Amino acid sequence: MPAESPAEPSADAPTSRIDLPPATDTAPTASVPLTPWRGLDTVAPVDEDEMGDDSYSFVITPPGRHHPVQTEDLDASWAAWSSRQFDPAHEIAPAHRRSSRHGRRAAVSILILLTILVALLVAVAPSATIAVTPRIDAVEARVTVGLDQPGRSFDVHVAPAAIGATVTASASIPTTGERFIPDAAATGSLLLTNPRLTPVHIEAGAIATDASGGEYATTTDITVPPADPYGSMTFGSATAPIRAVAPGAEGNADAETIYGQWDNGIFFTNRDPITGGTMKRIATVSDADRASLEKTVRGDLDARSSTTLDGLVPVGATLLEGSMQRGEATLRFDHAAGDDATTLHLEASLPVSGQVFDPEAMKTQATAEATR
Repeated sequence: MPAESPAEPSADAPTSRIDLPPATDTAPTASVPLTPWRGLDTVAPVDEDEMGDDSYSFVITPPGRHHPVQTEDLDASWAAWSSRQFDPAHEIAPAHRRSSRHGRRAAVSILILLTILVALLVAVAPSATIAVTPRIDAVEARVTVGLDQPGRSFDVHVAPAAIGATVTASASIPTTGERFIPDAAATGSLLLTNPRLTPVHIEAGAIATDASGGEYATTTDITVPPADPYGSMTFGSATAPIRAVAPGAEGNADAETIYGQWDNGIFFTNRDPITGGTMKRIATVSDADRASLEKTVRGDLDARSSTTLDGLVPVGATLLEGSMQRGEATLRFDHAAGDDATTLHLEASLPVSGQVFDPEAMKTQATAEATR
């Protein structure tokens, strides 16, 4: 009957104890056969009560993954080790990748849980607002700022900008001056008396004068009949129309103010007033008209000049108080004093200038000077 081979120990078999015989003076030193996994064995200490006086004890712990069969025969041990089966690489790699994926998934899950936990803590945890107020210390810096003007000194000089315009005004008024010229001549009639016994013929244009020297001329030919001393015992008489030689009101005369006798012996007199002499009024420019119109226009120029510069001030700038100056006004009348005119017109112009400055620019320059 063949000898039974020793049973192959399992991978999880307990550690075997190998006792060596005691050394003798003559016997050679025994060598402990090493198993194929000797390099991976772990030597653990053995309690002294488990060893004899002349014995050595070794505790051999095989690797945890594969446990080769332990035999008493070294060749059998090498054969058993060489017959071990290992997992192929193509089967181990997918398992390793699956293990890596499981690890990454676990890490992501943990990170998500931590994020949710932090969000919950932020939402429910008490919070506080800390206000930090810096300490402010005032630093006083005195800087004088002024416009650049003669005789004045400042830390910061600001040159004002010049602006200017020409203001115009015009007006017309009716004239109040006047002069008169003769217009129509006075007219009337004369009573002619003939003391002679023969008729007397008077041609048109015969002149009769008054006491002041005014002349009146007959306007038609007329024959004055003779006197009748034997019958009616009257002078011959006739009425002759007359007209003042000079036109105008001076030809008017009261009744019986024109009388006399011509060289032909005919007496003349005006029984009725001589009327109808008129004067014509001519409007003229008086000195008062020019003075009144000039005063009106100058007042208009002053009123306009006070507001004209306001429209020229740039945005953000300010008109320097007291800087507005008015030049010499130019007046242009259309008529001189004494001219015949019913109206008087005046055109006037006035140059106006001023200075402006920018307060914000001054402030900026002052700040720059103070912080320099």
